[in-house]
Amino acid sequence: GRHMYPAAPGGGRMGIAVAHSLQWPLDAFDITCGTSLIKALGGDKSAVKDGYLLQRFRGVVCCLTVPCRKHNADDAGHAVERLLCGTSAGLGSFEMVTSLRVGDLRFLVTSEVDACDGDGRVVELKSSSVASGMGMAPATTAL
Repeated sequence: GRHMYPAAPGGGRMGIAVAHSLQWPLDAFDITCGTSLIKALGGDKSAVKDGYLLQRFRGVVCCLTVPCRKHNADDAGHAVERLLCGTSAGLGSFEMVTSLRVGDLRFLVTSEVDACDGDGRVVELKSSSVASGMGMAPATTAL
């Protein structure tokens, strides 16, 4: 079958697993989510269309994004990403976690990334047949 998003248990569920793995107390956060919720709260038109399932777990609101549409990851750009980063469709992904504060709310945000370099810095691959340079990664993409 074709590789279609979402294929990984990201967002709030991933945040709980990461917090547990790093031995961070869950009560240090009010919300655990993926970047989609942050984008929606910021007014991103595509993210606002998605659905969001919320559940309180040990005092933390966990958010699971339900995309309004699936996007096809079975294209040349994603194939190169999988080749260069060593991931294969459906066999895993690289995730990062960020803690941030928005007003009085403390967020634990998980994000899928393409890879990390030897120093632990995030690597994001972009390809395009029509854009180049920063035209491929506008500020709204570089969250």
